[in-house]
Amino acid sequence: MSLNDLLQDDARDAKVATLVELLDYRAAQHPHDVVFRFLSGDGVEDGALTYQELRDRACSIAAALGEHAAPGDRVVLLVPPGLEYVASFFGCLYAGVVAVRPIRPTRGAPIRASTGSSRIRRRALHSCTRRSRRGWRAGSR
Repeated sequence: MSLNDLLQDDARDAKVATLVELLDYRAAQHPHDVVFRFLSGDGVEDGALTYQELRDRACSIAAALGEHAAPGDRVVLLVPPGLEYVASFFGCLYAGVVAVRPIRPTRGAPIRASTGSSRIRRRALHSCTRRSRRGWRAGSR
């Protein structure tokens, strides 16, 4: 297989130019294909997202963000690593906001310490479930 064969892509032929357009295109063409898998630390699959699931989740997040942030605003993603982080990032892209990764606080420091001194407009934060937040905090110890 040549490099030219690898670079041929139906999305290129469809003039897809952005990640949002690419996800829309793939969700329409291959809705049930898995696009992301999350593996636990020991290599066991902990979940997966299809193109359609990712698009649906990202659009839902974008709608929620749109109620609190305008396109171009910065949004801190306070979401632990995993599929929800990926969906949140794509939600930011759909909403037209800039996704910002927070600096991980040192052990015992409140999260506000990592974002408090920045000039990031914190009008909207996508939060995760209590269970995920507890797991994230436990992982930072």
